[in-house]
Amino acid sequence: RKSRYVDLVGNIIVVKYIMTDASNTSATSDPQLLAEKAKKREKVRKVKDRLNEKVSDLAKEYNRLTNRFERALIEHKLAVDYFEFRSFWFDFLPVTVIAALITVIGFLISGKSTHNDDGELAQNAVEFEPLLTGDKSRQLWSLAVGILGAISSVLNAIGKRTNYQSQCDMHRSAVKALEKICLTVDFEKDWFHRNAKYVDEIAKKIVNNPEQRSEHEDVANKMGADLKSHQASFKAMQDACC
Repeated sequence: RKSRYVDLVGNIIVVKYIMTDASNTSATSDPQLLAEKAKKREKVRKVKDRLNEKVSDLAKEYNRLTNRFERALIEHKLAVDYFEFRSFWFDFLPVTVIAALITVIGFLISGKSTHNDDGELAQNAVEFEPLLTGDKSRQLWSLAVGILGAISSVLNAIGKRTNYQSQCDMHRSAVKALEKICLTVDFEKDWFHRNAKYVDEIAKKIVNNPEQRSEHEDVANKMGADLKSHQASFKAMQDACC
């Protein structure tokens, strides 16, 4: 009896397995079902291609503008070094040295005495004799002071004309703005690496819910708008430096 019961149970399991396998076989061999699956796979592929094409074009534009921004950043940094060098050596340093020389020579060729508030010579006043004595010597040094003053005036006029320091400050501001733009663009470009991992899943969601807007496409559209904003900021900054 026990062996018959075991054989019966085994037969039931075999029959159930055969029926399940047959149903699966019939399901997979159903032409209509296979056609629907193929159609769905084709839709997913088309959506995926559309998303990849849009993202690919956006990525190329990001890479192109990133190279342009970085090249402009290098140019502005070189301009800062150039104008800063000229501002210091051709304007600030010569004028400062000449002004210091005029002050020193003035003390050398003139004496000094201490006066009270009424302009009279104070009691116990000490009058200093000039270190450079002699009328001819004082005249020569006075002439030197005049020549140095004229040179200083000419250098000041040239400095105002060339305006090295203002141009240096302008390019330095452009460097700061470009560094901020490049940092923002590099951060936004990380999205393309994340997109490559989820594009299949996103395409399936779009096919399964065709009426629902794709968050992925919204992000891509927003990044396109941000890229145009970066371009406008870059153009305005370049126009200001020209």
